[in-house]
Amino acid sequence: MTMKPILLLLFGVLLAGFGLPLAAQSSDNDLFQETLRIGRGAVLHAEWNPDGTLILVDTVRGAWLYSFGGTSMSDFSHFEDVRLARFNPTRPLLAGVDDNNRAIFWDTTTFEQVATLPGHDVYVRALAWRPDGSQLATLDRTGRIITWDTDQQVKLLELRLEGADQITWSPGGSHLAAVDSASGTIHVWNTAGELVFAGTPEYVGQYGSKITWRNETQLLQSIFDEYSSGVLWNISSGEHTDFFDLGYFNVYSPDGSKLVETWASAAGIKDADTRETLAYISTKDQQPIEVAWSPDGQLVAVGTGTVDINTHPWVIVADGTTGEIVNAFEYDYDIKEIKWSPDSQTFLTVDFANRIFVTDPTTSNPFISPASRVHADIGTAAAWRDDGEVIAAADTVYGARLWDTETGQLLVRLNSGQPVTRLAWQPGGTLLAAAGGDWWQSKNNNVYIWDSRLAADAVDESAVVIPHVYIPIAFAWSPDGRTLASAERHHYLRLWRVDAPDLIRVIDTYAIRLAPFIDYTRQINSLAWSPRGDLLDYSFSSSGNGGGVDLVDVSAGTLVIGDTPHNYASIWEWTPDNRLIWAKWGQYGDGGVPPPPVHDITLGGEGVAGEGQPAPVLTGLTGRVRKAIFSPNARLLIGFDDLDNGIIWDVQTQTPTAHLTAISDVVWSPDSTLIATYGRDGLIRVIDPQTGATLHTFNRHFYVHTYNPANNAQVIWSPDNRRVIVLDSGVIFIYIITENE
Repeated sequence: MTMKPILLLLFGVLLAGFGLPLAAQSSDNDLFQETLRIGRGAVLHAEWNPDGTLILVDTVRGAWLYSFGGTSMSDFSHFEDVRLARFNPTRPLLAGVDDNNRAIFWDTTTFEQVATLPGHDVYVRALAWRPDGSQLATLDRTGRIITWDTDQQVKLLELRLEGADQITWSPGGSHLAAVDSASGTIHVWNTAGELVFAGTPEYVGQYGSKITWRNETQLLQSIFDEYSSGVLWNISSGEHTDFFDLGYFNVYSPDGSKLVETWASAAGIKDADTRETLAYISTKDQQPIEVAWSPDGQLVAVGTGTVDINTHPWVIVADGTTGEIVNAFEYDYDIKEIKWSPDSQTFLTVDFANRIFVTDPTTSNPFISPASRVHADIGTAAAWRDDGEVIAAADTVYGARLWDTETGQLLVRLNSGQPVTRLAWQPGGTLLAAAGGDWWQSKNNNVYIWDSRLAADAVDESAVVIPHVYIPIAFAWSPDGRTLASAERHHYLRLWRVDAPDLIRVIDTYAIRLAPFIDYTRQINSLAWSPRGDLLDYSFSSSGNGGGVDLVDVSAGTLVIGDTPHNYASIWEWTPDNRLIWAKWGQYGDGGVPPPPVHDITLGGEGVAGEGQPAPVLTGLTGRVRKAIFSPNARLLIGFDDLDNGIIWDVQTQTPTAHLTAISDVVWSPDSTLIATYGRDGLIRVIDPQTGATLHTFNRHFYVHTYNPANNAQVIWSPDNRRVIVLDSGVIFIYIITENE
């Protein structure tokens, strides 16, 4: 089976220097040393400089500056070790934060560093220029806020709001506001540092809140829930007005006289005083997810999102008074950000594939410069080849790319014609399997297999394409690397063999069912092989019985009755001697009546308990169990509760080896000797599972707990356990263990 090359028209600025080896910069106590960075990074924020000649793109790999001459974008400069870069609105300055959480100033006429301002001891999460450019405010994750004098380059004030995650200046710069979006608490200070207002809404939505200034004395707090609401606070009088029908996104015009509110499939321009609807903006029955007023207040740009790649999103430009559509521009991916140029003549758009477009809203030709793809090269998945010499990384629009792990050189582009979200290398081999998924608006339901030995001009022509009826939710190589198994969301398993590439074997899970009826609500969620390669396990969820795990005899294509967990609140792992063991928790427990306490975990599976013996129960967590993960060798299990505690147990003895706190997730090393943890403080650490001792902290990276876990920083261990990838917002950071054996 072959796949013909797909002709893909690439509008892009093709730039060198994506992967750069780094000099050793590691303290004696560090377990890991950074050796390489690959990729320019996803767009976290973009903006124009005050005269509209430069575009700044903020990424986890620093600030990238592109010059814009009216028809094209080109490289201008790059500041490697800076986060949260922002242009000063009135002075030739650029500010950001370095790896040591110091505020850094650069002169944008010479682009020389002019100040380094220490003050924060922990991760800085936000900064904001005062509108007149005279001060900079910085906020760290403890809620500590520092204001800095721009001209004297010294610290002015220290303020604090515990839990604050947003700061913003009033339009005239007389007040600085901070909000803890989880609790909804707002504090407002004047320029002397005096707290002039504090408020908390009666109700805070489960998705937090956001603050937006209307003018110097009024502050709108949008509260996000199933039905959005809001509060308009008057910081002078302390009075407030509750809105129970506020839009999902709410943006004031520059003069504060009008407010754009968005709903599920429309947007409205309202009088900011009376909230009377002045005009509607048609969004083509799509969800508006980004709104931007032009600086002169004449136009509004509304970006939309879709749930289907075949229904393209739009940026709709409308008259800011009448709502009449001036122009509409179609895109391939949902709109991430819109930024107008200072003169209101053009705007730049960033889509969720991290492509950058510059648009003249008055022309029929939407893009007055080629679209830049330089921030689109690395998506949300990466995988080591077994020899450790090559990394495969998802491409946000194209398919996948292969990179040399020593030099960072791009080896080959692999074209699937759509974004890739899952990758798997053949064990001990050179074949790479890939597929799209739910998070990325897949164009088709194919699984692709490429041979990385082939030359760049031949790899796509020789690719194998495995079509599926439904979304391929999971795939896995057999331990010997000879067979790739894939599972669709519903119904079918497919088996492809290396020695018979033109044959695809299909197992119909409905046809081999053990029950006398077909459960049409069943959805498959995972797929894995037994160590001997004789069995497949797949998990399913169902409205009929809550789900479970089935075993399939690969040779016979039949279901096998075995000791498998029932209900979806469970985890399982194959032992090296080919036994499936499992753990269950919460209201499901071991299926007994009554179920065990919700803070315990029940073990089960072949050989876990002797005949006639009760199932072992792991105790010690104080909150409700929410998750558990076996080590790859199935000898250890870590459980998490809803109080962010973690306990690691020895499975055989059921005794704890380590207690952890403030932890949300872990990734085991392949040899089960180390774990990478995602802390609730946002930091990623490497921990010894036998003692709980922290061996290394990746201070450069911050885990933000987004709804889509793939958008968080991810740790990916190398097969030999000696290196890790930290895949962070479109950049691959490679670290190597520096300690001696």
